[in-house]
Amino acid sequence: MKNRRNIIIAFLLCATLIVGVGYAAVAEQLTVDGVASYHKSDVTGLDGVIHFTGNALIVNAEHNEVTNNDAIILNVTAGTQNATIDANFTNTNVTAFHSNSQYLVGVIFEVEIDNSGDGITEALELTFGQTSISGEVGIGQPFGVSSAIKDGQTNAANTLEGITVDVGDKATVYLHVQISMLESIVTNNTADVADTAFKVVLPIQKVEAGA
Repeated sequence: MKNRRNIIIAFLLCATLIVGVGYAAVAEQLTVDGVASYHKSDVTGLDGVIHFTGNALIVNAEHNEVTNNDAIILNVTAGTQNATIDANFTNTNVTAFHSNSQYLVGVIFEVEIDNSGDGITEALELTFGQTSISGEVGIGQPFGVSSAIKDGQTNAANTLEGITVDVGDKATVYLHVQISMLESIVTNNTADVADTAFKVVLPIQKVEAGA
């Protein structure tokens, strides 16, 4: 009787192990997506004050506007702080952006700074930090990305380090983003280039009175 009980216990233990191994084989990986942040200063309340207007311009290497070209798809909504660029180049639609041994496309986003809200009693002074660009773009990569905040849509517009908007006023600035592609990709009939993700982040900080 005792031996039979031991056999049953041993069988149950083995069954438990088998179930555990079976589960581990099914659960290949665990993934956790999240966002964590730290700010050395209090939140400045700039959300809604600085936003895309929804207007954007696509230009070629000579800074001439390009229309009716399916290479660049934009997603930018008025009132938001986020926009996307989807660049899908082919050997036909990319020809509009060719110049000087490379392909260049510029996207110019219109940005509004609104200091006309209720209860505002002080001018809004902002500083623009250095744009950071992340992703597999840059020297030695098929694609390159650069960006700047300017006071106009032209290539010769002034790059801004900051701006002051008086009480009750609004101001417009322009976020210029340029994407380049190596000419050799087309001329050498290179195989398809895999999707390359990138991110452009422009830090904007409010200057507090007395700072």
